[in-house]
Amino acid sequence: MRGCDHDIRCGGHGAARDRDDDRFGLDNPRDLAFGRNGKLYVAEAGHGGPSCFSDPEIVTACVGFTSKISLVDVAHSQVQRIATGFVSLADPQGAGATGVDGISTLGNRIYGIITGSALAVSPSVLPRRRPPRRSASSAVS
Repeated sequence: MRGCDHDIRCGGHGAARDRDDDRFGLDNPRDLAFGRNGKLYVAEAGHGGPSCFSDPEIVTACVGFTSKISLVDVAHSQVQRIATGFVSLADPQGAGATGVDGISTLGNRIYGIITGSALAVSPSVLPRRRPPRRSASSAVS
């Protein structure tokens, strides 16, 4: 185990992280779910984005659309992003990110919950929104 020191790839809280996690390059992973046939899906909170603002209660936060849902093939150390472009809120270094923070599967569907909200951020600091991209293989199989 090693410390992360707020590395945006390791959850953003400076927590220790197993070296095996490095091979996947996940962006603040928050939750996982197994779909049909044992496929592993991971909710990634992202790392915020380029538009930052300050508030006395939360200090400085940066917003972007870097949160995503990924399909992880552990046996082959491969990650496939299956849904991207969800809102993410974090400090300027990407720490403490919120975004897609929960995930579950039911039948052939994937459900995610987002704990940050672009509605709580002044529209003047929001980057231009691109609709979330979904690959053709995002159905659970």
